[in-house]
Amino acid sequence: MNKEELLAKSRQDNEGNDPVALDIKAKGLQLGAKTGITMAFALYFADLAFFDVRNYGYYSVFAAFLTAFWGYKASRTNSARISIAAGLMGFVTIASLILHFTGHGA
Repeated sequence: MNKEELLAKSRQDNEGNDPVALDIKAKGLQLGAKTGITMAFALYFADLAFFDVRNYGYYSVFAAFLTAFWGYKASRTNSARISIAAGLMGFVTIASLILHFTGHGA
């Protein structure tokens, strides 16, 4: 094999593993998640302030994000404290979903 063939094979083997592209994707996903959560939080408080309505659907989105965040972190670190935080946020997510679908606050 000559140099060009080796380079072509290396590019083919590493396709999709570009560190810059993976970093951009990860940061874009983080920004999107943070923006969505901020919007859900803002809408929750806007409904509460302007319409005197607690829309637990927005709160459920916020709580689900935190559940996923803490759950993933707990799975990677094996920390009991982080696992407890994930479990508590999971409980809050379920409770807010129940409140949303049973019509409380509306």
